[in-house]
Amino acid sequence: MITRRAALASAAGMIGAAAAPALAQTAYDPAIETATTIGDGFTLAAVGDIIYPLPLAGSPDPRFQAAIRPIRDADLGYGNLEMSIIDAPRFQGVPSYLFMGSPDVAEDLRAMGFDALGRANNHLYDYGPEGMIETNAHLDRAGIVHSGSGPNYGAARAPRYLMTRKGRVAFVTAATTHSPTFTPLFQIVRALPASSEMPGRPGMSVLGTTQIFNVPPSLAESVRAVKRAFPTGGALYAPTADTPTRFSAMGQEFQVADVDRPQFTYEVDQNDVNAILRSVREGKAKSDFLVFGLHTHETRYAAKPDTDPEPGDFLQGFARQVIDAGADSFVGAGVHVLRGIEIYRGRPIYYGLGEFFRQMDINRPSGQAPQRGDVNSDPAKYESVVAVNRFDGGALAEVRLHPVTLGASLRMAHRGVPRAASPAEGRRILERLQALSAPYGTRIAIEGDVGVIRLGAAGRRTGRSS
Repeated sequence: MITRRAALASAAGMIGAAAAPALAQTAYDPAIETATTIGDGFTLAAVGDIIYPLPLAGSPDPRFQAAIRPIRDADLGYGNLEMSIIDAPRFQGVPSYLFMGSPDVAEDLRAMGFDALGRANNHLYDYGPEGMIETNAHLDRAGIVHSGSGPNYGAARAPRYLMTRKGRVAFVTAATTHSPTFTPLFQIVRALPASSEMPGRPGMSVLGTTQIFNVPPSLAESVRAVKRAFPTGGALYAPTADTPTRFSAMGQEFQVADVDRPQFTYEVDQNDVNAILRSVREGKAKSDFLVFGLHTHETRYAAKPDTDPEPGDFLQGFARQVIDAGADSFVGAGVHVLRGIEIYRGRPIYYGLGEFFRQMDINRPSGQAPQRGDVNSDPAKYESVVAVNRFDGGALAEVRLHPVTLGASLRMAHRGVPRAASPAEGRRILERLQALSAPYGTRIAIEGDVGVIRLGAAGRRTGRSS
């Protein structure tokens, strides 16, 4: 028998159910989860590689102060740290002679306006895993967010976050293997997940690439002749996977192709691509804006691979995948010169921002004499830009490109330090960037001493599925 109290409770429940509509289940919608929700007027200042040994933020040089002013003035400053920060007298790790800064360099970078730095690059392990961990600790103490490296695989792949006054920003960074010469290095520095009883390995987030040299048929027989003379190419075993159109010789993969001159093509490790895109989607799901950084040296031609402005043939497709997954800016570094700029679905893709600090001559541990690196000093490596991106309505509204010169001809104490370019230098840099960006459909106006990219209504669309 139903009591009066139970009947009243049942009736009240039915009335409540009728009054309140059932909550609908909401499926994952990429258009929602990858939307850019950073506040209007948000500015990102991005630069390329940073290599310098001693603090400079307080320099009285007005041209230097003018070069870093756009970074200080932006809501967010980002670059790629291609060096280690080591307390040399107390360091217990692997000794080295390569790019090293003193511990106060971390605070100096913060004073210049850098809020976040990418750490995945081919110099990450110059001082071994201990140097990587110490560098990251110095950045932590200085309050600089860093991404792309860590004590294990998960940490290296993981997005990192920074709360700004206009919303939360996420960062994901990786580096490519870029050539057979560096493949053994990247096998060591690649972070690995734990497996069975084996713990994970510290290192960096890697995007593996296989470099293949496309050669015309007329040249292929000459390469095969070299292979017959040196069947192992100096390795222990001779390769066994050769086909009539693809073979390896002297550690390099060759492919017979219909090309007018030898050029590189690349195969990308799809497992790495999938892992990186997962990190991008995770980072964007937790933030309002995401910056993706890639350190990449891959080039199309072999004549001057350290200064070839044309990127490897995989890069455009990969960059667009990253934007589609939720990234709001793709910042390329690694190659030592400027490369073109593409605006893809209202987001900027910088295929290479060159070098911002290039103090390689004096970047040595104490006790080793400085040496001017003339062999590695193409003047094009000493010119770059600070790219300031302004976002409105969830998409890029404007880019302002501030040209800088690093003083290729100056004495070593001043060489490799960014300074605001003179009018003549600035026009030369911006005109070169105009030519490099034109194939991507990007128009750069030169207004005074600054390059400007303005987007119309179509360019400001926030959708990523169009």
